[in-house]
Amino acid sequence: MSKLTIISPGAYTSIQDMGRFGYRHLGLPLSGAMDQQSAKLANLLVNNAEHNPVIEVTMSGPKIQFDSPTLLALTGADISPEINGSLVRMNHKIEISANDILTFGKLKYGVRCYIGVHGLKSEGVLNSTSQYEGITPKGRIEKGDSLNFKKANPGHSFTHVKTDSNLFGAAKLDVTPGPDFDLIPKKEILRLLNQTFQINENNRMGYRLKCDQPFINNLSIITSNVIPGTIQLTPSGHLMALMRDAQVTGGYPRIFQLTENAINQLAQLPSKHRFQLALK
Repeated sequence: MSKLTIISPGAYTSIQDMGRFGYRHLGLPLSGAMDQQSAKLANLLVNNAEHNPVIEVTMSGPKIQFDSPTLLALTGADISPEINGSLVRMNHKIEISANDILTFGKLKYGVRCYIGVHGLKSEGVLNSTSQYEGITPKGRIEKGDSLNFKKANPGHSFTHVKTDSNLFGAAKLDVTPGPDFDLIPKKEILRLLNQTFQINENNRMGYRLKCDQPFINNLSIITSNVIPGTIQLTPSGHLMALMRDAQVTGGYPRIFQLTENAINQLAQLPSKHRFQLALK
């Protein structure tokens, strides 16, 4: 079995797949790649199944050495990737030789980059390789970690893919009505939809969305199910958009639900980015 070694981990780098299903009744989050569209494309380019683990890179990339030839693909955010000091193209299949080193530089666009490696392996816990503190041995990739991968098999894959131009820098995110949508007066829903939101604090659990004219509410609901993409109206009148590592229940009104594509788009928007919500 071939191996890659993490020489340095970057700001926040983790192993992710399409998520950990079937354990929400135990309070465990779904997890999985924040931008699942880009993760699937990375696996497609290197002849992997779409649920195969990928390496998710956030803002600042790792330094990785490969001990054997393999196929590599980089999708999502462009963090100026290089192989042995030479720039390589995003969204293309890349042939790696023994002892090649992958590094990253300046962030050009997006937030999260996905590294697909042919036959990448990682220890799974509860039917998923997605790292999450308290479930997997580690919550993220660390210096000195190593991952196994299968010997390269060129097969019949795409040499490159075209990405959705709307994935990065979205000015509007599509939402549908949430379970508690009707608890909010229609005029307030319209006021929220006509406003621009700014991303404040954000991580894999959720994004705080601040608006200029918050709807201060004193609504309370029985703690109920929430899922990735649920948008809650907080007591401050601002919104909270739950993401892939979100908790399984919440007590704030669930007024909107991001579409799957909108979750991917939000995962690629940086702090302070401003956008509107579009009700579908």
